[in-house]
Amino acid sequence: MPFPVLCETPEKPIVFFDFDSAAITEKGRQEMIDIVISNWKLAPKMTIQLRGHADRAGREDYNMRLSMRRAKAVRTALVQLGIPGNAISISALGETDLAIPTADGVRELSNRRVEIIMTGP
Repeated sequence: MPFPVLCETPEKPIVFFDFDSAAITEKGRQEMIDIVISNWKLAPKMTIQLRGHADRAGREDYNMRLSMRRAKAVRTALVQLGIPGNAISISALGETDLAIPTADGVRELSNRRVEIIMTGP
């Protein structure tokens, strides 16, 4: 089973999660430090939006709650790393806005994620 990792795209890093989990691995946490914290140091007035997602395995209402737990886990990690909580907003998208469209009931790692969107001056 793959471990959750953080991958970087130019505009938004993404934290991936194991099936039915909102736990961030140490590797994901370390990579989050490297990307988000380095950006924060360059622009400490930026805002950070966290968008939690889930795949289509499981019930829709459960996946909505799971995607919120994932977003909250990333927010907690960022606050622990020194980013002020008032600079971070979170939202849960559940099974909507899939990275890879799948049929209902399908497990897909790419859809189990939190997108980190950094904007500001």
